[in-house]
Amino acid sequence: MHQTLAELPQSPGSLHIVYTSQLAPGQDYTAYGRICRVARQRNGPLAVSGVLLFDGQRFCQWLHGEPTSTAALMQTIASDRRHTDVQVHLQTSLPSDAFPSGWRAGFVDSDTLDQFVQQPPHGADRVMAALGRLLAAADVGPAVSQGMTGRAMQSRGCSSA
Repeated sequence: MHQTLAELPQSPGSLHIVYTSQLAPGQDYTAYGRICRVARQRNGPLAVSGVLLFDGQRFCQWLHGEPTSTAALMQTIASDRRHTDVQVHLQTSLPSDAFPSGWRAGFVDSDTLDQFVQQPPHGADRVMAALGRLLAAADVGPAVSQGMTGRAMQSRGCSSA
């Protein structure tokens, strides 16, 4: 069961949000490039880091950073008409320095994203472990995909369940 935006708790520390969504009808893959350009300009000054993955039809994004800015950004994303069916898989607080900084984008094949979306992870540890597997299979920079697997995740307070 996924949390809705209204059910998401606010907590101190670095706020982490993982969501998926669908490309809206009438939009094409070029929306991804426009989203990436805006995110690269906006997220740094907001103290928000993360990764945006796209499979040609769906998005999966992990945002983390200053709680107020990250929550406000998620509200903006949820109302963005370029995508629909926003499903928040996780919102939790973790230590601010526990994960890579910077914002990155990449591509993931649809079968791999299907596995992430269709599994029923419950709890932060399981969602973060599933996210680590997704990032390891995606075409993103090694700082992200290697930083979220195996012992690195356990040392950051997440099990690899």
